[in-house]
Amino acid sequence: MRELLYDPDRLAQAMADSGLDALVATQPSGVRYRTRFPKAGRSLAVVTRDDPAHPQLLVPAVELDYLVEDLVPGLVHRAWGEFVRELDDDAVLDDNQRLVAAAHADRRRDL
Repeated sequence: MRELLYDPDRLAQAMADSGLDALVATQPSGVRYRTRFPKAGRSLAVVTRDDPAHPQLLVPAVELDYLVEDLVPGLVHRAWGEFVRELDDDAVLDDNQRLVAAAHADRRRDL
């Protein structure tokens, strides 16, 4: 992942001092600050006190395509919410399409 914009140790200490196990950023500016993901939109960022140097990006399923436009290398991402995606059984996917399909499949384990 690109260099963080915050000091993970300092954040972990502030979280410990406040009795917090995790920090959830809900505003686009806070998500961008913690993850460096420029298309934050309705995404969320989660930073845990135990691993503050590795924020996670939670992306709405409907916005998964943004991952391929500007994904930060090494950033852990998960999809949330409802959105229907269908692929033909014989579809040939490029790397970006596989990334989106895998993120969607991970969210929808029943498909």
